[in-house]
Amino acid sequence: MQFIEPLPLTASRRPVFLEEEVEVCGFADTTLYNGAGEKSEFQGGTVILTSHRLLWKSATQDALAVCFPLSFVTFAQKMGGGLFRKAKASVGFAKEESGMTLLTCWPSNSTAAD
Repeated sequence: MQFIEPLPLTASRRPVFLEEEVEVCGFADTTLYNGAGEKSEFQGGTVILTSHRLLWKSATQDALAVCFPLSFVTFAQKMGGGLFRKAKASVGFAKEESGMTLLTCWPSNSTAAD
């Protein structure tokens, strides 16, 4: 299993879920940063946490969608916002060569699975 996998999408641009996979929550306007704090090519998309994977899809490029198996996640933490900064979440991954860290805004328009 690879660390970053392509994410198949339906015709309506919804992720194709695995068998018995359930959406937990989602957040818009999400950017993936590398381990050095620099923005990656994955900017301004939507992140969806499921029971099996962390999914990311571009808001502007129809074909750009990836997923990360939860087995690679080593930690997750929420960082509170302040007067001049947005609240963020940081997710660490086990694969050193990936160098990816997820920083996401926690906007008021976040969605949760019913």
